[in-house]
Amino acid sequence: MNSTNVPSTNGTDVIPFIPNTGDTSFMMVSVALVFIMTPGLGFFYAGMVGAKSITGTLLQSLTAVTIVLVQWWFIGYTLAFGPGGGPIVGSLKYFMLLDDEIYTSAHPAAPTVPNSCYMSYQAMFATITPALITGSMAERVHFRTYLLFLLLWSTLVYCFVAHWVWSPDGWLFKLGIMDLAGGLPVHTASGMSGLVFSILLQRRNGYNSWLDVIKDKIKNFLLGIFCRSKRKTVRRRSVTDEYPSTDVSSSTSPSSDVISELTHDDDFVLEENFDADKQNIPFVVLGAGLLWFGWLGFNSASTVQSGRYASVALANTNFAAAAGSLAYMIYDWIVDGRPTALSICNGCVIGLVAITPSAGFVFPTVAIFIGFSAGMIVAVVIKIKVNIIDDTLDAFAIHGVGGAYGVLCTSLFGQKVVPALGGSLVNGGWSDGNWAQLGVHVAGIAATAGWAIVMTTIIYFILEKIPGLGWSMSKKEQIKGLDAMEHGDEQNVLTKQEKEIMNRMEKKGRLFNIVRNMKKRSKRKVVQKNIELEETKINIEVESSETPIEKRKSLFPSFYVNNSPTTPSSPTPLVRFTE
Repeated sequence: MNSTNVPSTNGTDVIPFIPNTGDTSFMMVSVALVFIMTPGLGFFYAGMVGAKSITGTLLQSLTAVTIVLVQWWFIGYTLAFGPGGGPIVGSLKYFMLLDDEIYTSAHPAAPTVPNSCYMSYQAMFATITPALITGSMAERVHFRTYLLFLLLWSTLVYCFVAHWVWSPDGWLFKLGIMDLAGGLPVHTASGMSGLVFSILLQRRNGYNSWLDVIKDKIKNFLLGIFCRSKRKTVRRRSVTDEYPSTDVSSSTSPSSDVISELTHDDDFVLEENFDADKQNIPFVVLGAGLLWFGWLGFNSASTVQSGRYASVALANTNFAAAAGSLAYMIYDWIVDGRPTALSICNGCVIGLVAITPSAGFVFPTVAIFIGFSAGMIVAVVIKIKVNIIDDTLDAFAIHGVGGAYGVLCTSLFGQKVVPALGGSLVNGGWSDGNWAQLGVHVAGIAATAGWAIVMTTIIYFILEKIPGLGWSMSKKEQIKGLDAMEHGDEQNVLTKQEKEIMNRMEKKGRLFNIVRNMKKRSKRKVVQKNIELEETKINIEVESSETPIEKRKSLFPSFYVNNSPTTPSSPTPLVRFTE
């Protein structure tokens, strides 16, 4: 330890301050480690979206850093860690970081490092947390609305929950909650907020859950009872449904891909999500690697010291990540017959999320169990929720479910001997006979989830009602992508099929007329017969008195409808028969 005389910011007082240089150096390096997690998250998410939304997805993570850092300076840090506050929110003592104590002393939650260092470290937590929510809104929200959301959510949700859990004045802290690095403030809060967006936002193109089918059946049933004359069949309709005899494979007809998407409704539904097969796996692997790398500082530095305690947290982080990845890989092998790079990377992140609250309260054997079991549980949740909610990049499943599961495991397997390595005293969990700890953690999960859901819903509807904002992008905008519509970046051009869909939308009426004409011509089969007659230059002379009508009908059935001769409207046939 070094003893240093530090003058106050007003230059009058000399305050003795004795920081632990080893702890301070470790914390400063960890600030850089945790910082790199946010761009890593951007790459992780960008690799799972379509090529037309890569830039927009990366910017969503980058702007989380810029917006939240300014918010953290202005009011975020004091709301979360301002001393002398109540059990719900901190005081305004650190407003705009003007108080001398931030630079001349330590925070009660981190007694061996300067307060300014601890403030910078916690700022990195605050920046990545709202960025996690973008996994539930990817490819379908306006950027301008998202920026305001970052400011409001960080202030009204994250700062409050962080105060509950980590501030010595917080009510969960006083109850003895064991949450080392943010199972509640970071993962549960962001995951539950992601659930809100998965439900409220307009679904992506081509997304059709079993709930939609049930809703449509109920709607048809009610319409049939109360509005029989207005009853509609709510289903996807294509041209082949309406015109089964139309030859859409003809080289002279519009593209079959375009025609297959035509509907009679003003609003159309794509048959598939065209970006589903465009995942950039190298981006996903790069993002997962950066997240794992940064998570080592995320968990170990949450002990706010270097030494034995931080070493255990570091080891637990690695083992849980590996176990989670292995679990998801095995699950994919069993269910789908082969593992994918995406599942392996997702499993890694799931293990990291689950071990976040318990990294400083268990030993490696338990860490492996937590990571492996979390990987299996979240994999099942992802499989189930696909047909229920449109959780774009599984943010709710990974962070909401994974984080809450990790908090529960901490109450069951947490041991007081682990934090005792660093001089911290806790009551432990069920492993130490502290049966009440489970109730504390369940209360923490319920309070965090409830607060996040309610406040996120309020923020959503406030921003939705402000003129000029609004959340959901239109289906046409979704096809063009975030990059072109929100950032003017059109380097990731539309695919040929998507261009055809866009052209269809712009010329919908004309294409419907083409299809109708094709139907009429196909029914009569006159055009094809006339072309054949014109090309072969067949001259046929038939005398009505010598050729029986039955023979003429068998030779030229196209010219007789309902056993009567007919004259097609267009084009004019070369041969006409009369009785």
